[in-house]
Amino acid sequence: MVRSMVRVLVVVLALLALAGVVSADGGINGSANGYFGGDSLFCSAARGCWLLNGNRPANGSVPALLGEFPQADIQAALTTCAANATNVIIGTIEGTYGPFTLSAVYDGPNADPVCSLQVNAFEAVGKESKPYSFKPMASGGYAPMGSSVDLSAECFIQAQARNASVRPFGYKVIGSGKADGYDLFRYETDMMLGLLFVRWSETNEGLPECDYTV
Repeated sequence: MVRSMVRVLVVVLALLALAGVVSADGGINGSANGYFGGDSLFCSAARGCWLLNGNRPANGSVPALLGEFPQADIQAALTTCAANATNVIIGTIEGTYGPFTLSAVYDGPNADPVCSLQVNAFEAVGKESKPYSFKPMASGGYAPMGSSVDLSAECFIQAQARNASVRPFGYKVIGSGKADGYDLFRYETDMMLGLLFVRWSETNEGLPECDYTV
């Protein structure tokens, strides 16, 4: 009985920890808490990083692509950053409230990673948000600083197939709530949470279908 209660507590704490680093729509930044004025940054090893505005499917609107940073540009900047021990600007795109700049930032020769990624953006007109940092992972994915949780999508479930159960606790899959397109998930094996929703996609991005059998 005590062991079961401890396990439940671990799961609850893990979920609370994730809630602090993942935005409401699955973005890598905490835009649900006000970062970037509602814009959300998404990243994957295959594509790189891209910025969507604050439109939300739950409100009947479709997010607009504001711009993106190709994976090749990100990797080149990280390589230069580490080799020269210097910060490198990857690029700047126009966010909803002002310039959105992604940089590779040198953290030191003994840091893990040696170079992290940093966003400088605006949360309101004329108001800069606090710089937001996250790290590239050896697996090619991306994670919040101080965490090993990979926020890159790994598999998909067609959006209308929402009756599947998440392993291993039998919870219902929480997806976009949309009737078409694809809900993208990742496997959280470190904390044994099963599938965690990342974001919705209008098209199949070439990911494998999730194994969500119980």
